[in-house]
Amino acid sequence: MARLCAVWRRLVAELGVLNAAAFFRDMPLTSIASDKARTDYLGLRLPIRNAVAFLNKTPDLGRNVAVFSRPLVAGLRTDMLTPTWYNLGFENAVNRARTPGEFSALLRTRG
Repeated sequence: MARLCAVWRRLVAELGVLNAAAFFRDMPLTSIASDKARTDYLGLRLPIRNAVAFLNKTPDLGRNVAVFSRPLVAGLRTDMLTPTWYNLGFENAVNRARTPGEFSALLRTRG
């Protein structure tokens, strides 16, 4: 049984012969079987997830992080600022900023 599992893992991870389903060909099973394949998949499809992993490794992460994409940041170990209804105060401040200097000052004071 162990040998069969090893052969299966090799087929899935190294050869990439299988995909999750006919309608989900963009989700290869290799992303389940290999850490490198999972990192590559996330980097291609959801790069924000790799950004979260990077930020969590940052030693002085005690600051807020501004997110200007979909807020898919589960696991982030600090507060998130996003200009959406999740954080109306930050959204209003972003909308009021008219120049790069105002926007830069906003990010310095909030984060």
